[in-house]
Amino acid sequence: MGFISSLFLATVLASTSPDPAAADTRDLFERAAVQYDTSEYVGAVDIFTEAYRRSAQIQDPKLRARVQAAIFFNLARAHSKAYALDRKPEHLLQAVDLLEKYLAQTADLSNEEVARQFLEETQKELERLEQEKAKREDAAAAKAEKTAAEREKTRLAEESAANYRGLIVGGSVLMGLGVAGGGVAVAGVFVGTKAKKDYDAGPTRDERLAADKRVNTANVMLITGSVSAGVLITTGLIMTLTGVKKKKKSQFATAAPFFSPGGGGLVLSGEF
Repeated sequence: MGFISSLFLATVLASTSPDPAAADTRDLFERAAVQYDTSEYVGAVDIFTEAYRRSAQIQDPKLRARVQAAIFFNLARAHSKAYALDRKPEHLLQAVDLLEKYLAQTADLSNEEVARQFLEETQKELERLEQEKAKREDAAAAKAEKTAAEREKTRLAEESAANYRGLIVGGSVLMGLGVAGGGVAVAGVFVGTKAKKDYDAGPTRDERLAADKRVNTANVMLITGSVSAGVLITTGLIMTLTGVKKKKKSQFATAAPFFSPGGGGLVLSGEF
């Protein structure tokens, strides 16, 4: 276990007045040392922690202070070794706290230089972990924003597609109805032309009256068909052209800006 361990045992064994708490602490310390030397670092942490609890009952204040100083240093080393195995940052936080306590006390600073270097290295590792965590969080935030931007772009594209499709389909239907109206107007022309001929050629009054009615019907067909054809075809054409124009726009590249803690940029997509 090193210098602190040897010093600790020598100090306890040299105690002139038998103290059950000191003896128990020594036994726990020795058990923790075995755990440490056999790479059972988590077990060493538990036993060192129990040793510290027991050491609080040592009657001699000077002896208690020296024993606890030894425990601080060795418990910090055990936490550091445990971190190397399970990579749990809380071990480093514990080690920093214990080393600061060791350096703050005056009972035993025989390993002061080693403890300060150890503390500095442990703090650097904690800083590295914080930087890596910040990078991961930045990357996750950037990914989330990019995903949100892509989903919004997709939603807008789908809405645009539904919009222009509806315009094109609706415009086509209206133009179809307009063409049908034009057919009615054309039919009215033919009906009217024949009816006029029948009227002129009709030898009897009844035949001329019947032909005249057909002329009136033909005029209605012509007017109604022409108006409906003009309105429906014009409206349908406007809707269709608008839909086609929107379709072309939706196929051009769109730029969706996104920003993240690590920077910003543009997400470019579309058909070229």
